[in-house]
Amino acid sequence: MFESKFCKVEYLEKYNAVFCQWKKFCKADDYRIPFEFGLKLIKNKNATAWITDTTNGFENEPEDRKWLLDNFIPKTIDSSCSTIIFIIKNNSPLKNEIDEQTKALSQFFSVKQVENLDILDFKFMTKFLEETNIIDYSNKEIQKLAKSLSSDCKNDIEIAKKCFEYVRDNIRHSGDYKDNITTCKA
Repeated sequence: MFESKFCKVEYLEKYNAVFCQWKKFCKADDYRIPFEFGLKLIKNKNATAWITDTTNGFENEPEDRKWLLDNFIPKTIDSSCSTIIFIIKNNSPLKNEIDEQTKALSQFFSVKQVENLDILDFKFMTKFLEETNIIDYSNKEIQKLAKSLSSDCKNDIEIAKKCFEYVRDNIRHSGDYKDNITTCKA
């Protein structure tokens, strides 16, 4: 984690993201060093998102804006980062600037604006948690299998590994076995 009186930058495992929270106005190295630290985090953690909290944000100095466009953005484009998220209130004095940045960055990233991280949680997760005809997780047999696969696991990674191995070893995929039956739902 990096922290100064101007900015805090840390890795949020929950989102596989670098989180940059601005505290107050800064410029030059005080502005650039947090971004450089964040780039190192993206590389080290293979992070896929950059989240900037602009709640206490400020207008950038022209020199810093140029540095951001000439240095930070190209390096981020060449990284594992595919999503940029701005935490910004609708009535923020920075709204126009962030709207312009969103438009420009959308050529290279999926860009979102949210009012807080709780909204981010909701938007990120709800689409993956819905039951469908194919994803029928409330089926009693599926629930029983899920409990048995996870019963002796210590964390989510172990559960994911056991589920993957179960499917790999027990579900006949039509392409692998030249079956005419397409395995679609549990």
